[in-house]
Amino acid sequence: MGWIKTEHLQRFADGFSAKAMEIFAKKTDIPGSVPANGGDADTVNGHTVETDVPSGAKFTDTTYSNMTAATASTAGESGLVPAPAKGKQNAFLRGDGTWVEMVEATDAEIDTIIEGTFK
Repeated sequence: MGWIKTEHLQRFADGFSAKAMEIFAKKTDIPGSVPANGGDADTVNGHTVETDVPSGAKFTDTTYSNMTAATASTAGESGLVPAPAKGKQNAFLRGDGTWVEMVEATDAEIDTIIEGTFK
């Protein structure tokens, strides 16, 4: 898979939009609105910010470890991602924990993605 250009994204978006309209046009149970009482960022687990939780509170009971890379035979583990090295600004993080430069995708690869998205 290679580098994806703007025109690839547009082709994907157009294909996705058409397929989504086809799928969701058949739905009759999509709500027109959602309730206003679903909670918000100011209320968490029954506690209200600036009432019984100070606005500058820092929660220190959560710790994070670095991610573990996946291999052919074992799944990786979630965690903090490794920092990219200098010069890797155009790279992406792979499942094996390495930063890799991208290459340009072909139109055929984009068509395969579009087709595979809606199997």
